[in-house]
Amino acid sequence: MDVLVVDDETIILRLLTRFISEQGHNVIPFSDAGEAWEAFQKGSYRLLVLDWLMPGMTGLDLCRKVRASRDGPYCVIIIVTAMIKPHHLEEVLEAGADDYLKKPLDPDLLNVRLKIAERKVNDLALQKETQERLRLLDAAIRSSSDGILITTADLSTEGPRIEFANEGMAQMTGYDANELKGQSLEIFRGAKTNRDVIRDMRDALEHGSPFSTEIVHYRKDGSSYLVRWGISPVKDDSGTITHFVSVQREITEQRRLERELVEISEREQRRIGRDLHDGLGQKLTGLSFMAKSLERRLKNYDFEAAEQAMTIAQLVNEAKSDARTLSKGLVTVDLKGNGLVLALEELASRIEHFAPIKCTVTSNLTIPILDEDVATHLYRIGQEAMNNAFKHSGAKNISVELHQVDSQIVLTIEDDGVGLPQGNVMSPGMGLRIMEFRAKMINASFGIKHLEDGGTRVQCALVNPGLLAQN
Repeated sequence: MDVLVVDDETIILRLLTRFISEQGHNVIPFSDAGEAWEAFQKGSYRLLVLDWLMPGMTGLDLCRKVRASRDGPYCVIIIVTAMIKPHHLEEVLEAGADDYLKKPLDPDLLNVRLKIAERKVNDLALQKETQERLRLLDAAIRSSSDGILITTADLSTEGPRIEFANEGMAQMTGYDANELKGQSLEIFRGAKTNRDVIRDMRDALEHGSPFSTEIVHYRKDGSSYLVRWGISPVKDDSGTITHFVSVQREITEQRRLERELVEISEREQRRIGRDLHDGLGQKLTGLSFMAKSLERRLKNYDFEAAEQAMTIAQLVNEAKSDARTLSKGLVTVDLKGNGLVLALEELASRIEHFAPIKCTVTSNLTIPILDEDVATHLYRIGQEAMNNAFKHSGAKNISVELHQVDSQIVLTIEDDGVGLPQGNVMSPGMGLRIMEFRAKMINASFGIKHLEDGGTRVQCALVNPGLLAQN
């Protein structure tokens, strides 16, 4: 490091310069404190070795000027003096010096003082770097538009308590940051909050694993909003979890726009289904009648042509049947109330018609599903899962259960087929990403599990909107 040395005695200045240089430092010597002060203002020195008594500006005067200057990093100052009475040393410390060297100089003692100074310089540099990182981190957390919480690591009944909330969290929830301090995370939960997700989160955190989900939270005014929530454990040097840090981003508007896109897609599917059934279906029916009429007219004149007309009629009827089947998959019946169960039963009958598979549907719903969006998404999830089992699993049995468990609706589709494919089970080819997306649209949990005896279970669970309406 660069060391500025000041002493008006030539011999001592040379001795200090030579010895400090031998320790690997770059020494800039001065015999005048005024000149040293000018050099200090232009350079960057981390260690100053100053003689106390000098004509004009003394070493203590220079020390005070350096300490009064706030520019640049902190530098260590050692005063060289023959005055070592207690009141002299107090004056050295009051001037802002860090250490002193007694005259006449002891090379061994000087070496010790240099190593102490070098260590302090390094510690100060590390401390400043750490402080700057903490400052940047604090500024980033406080200015983030996402809600950020730091909580205790308590996972008892009431759960972690909030120790810090940033301004983003205050704006998102309507609570003042000081209001949130000391509160349980229960303050954000309400009727639409999926308790299964909370349970899964607790299980993950108990094992020291991070957890992320989408969940309904509630503001201070009682209004609900949807957040993407990530929470991670914070560990000390021994690996003990001391806190949890969570980042929350409101996605209510994002989900609203996505829901609109899905609704547009559903409407377009229904339109195509109606066009297939009413438009193409009627035209194919007309073609079938014409082909049969042509067959009758040709039967007495050209037997071979009559057979071709009959074949055309058969192919047209097959196309009409295919169009009808396709239209049924695109156009759903009224799904509200018990319509969802009836629609799933129709899907099951269709699968049994096309393949030697036993497909059963059971339901114990006592409170009807009044929300058409919820019913539609559950139907599409069931449709995709049943089609996957039918097309890809080689199953002989498919069971569909739509049950009410406490306050929740649970849709379960199980098969006894070959199980999940190798690799990424959420591949778009199997349509599983779409099922997961639809589950998020209705704030439902979604899971796919490989069964031990073979086969696959697809499960979707959410708070029963009919029960919420009753309450």
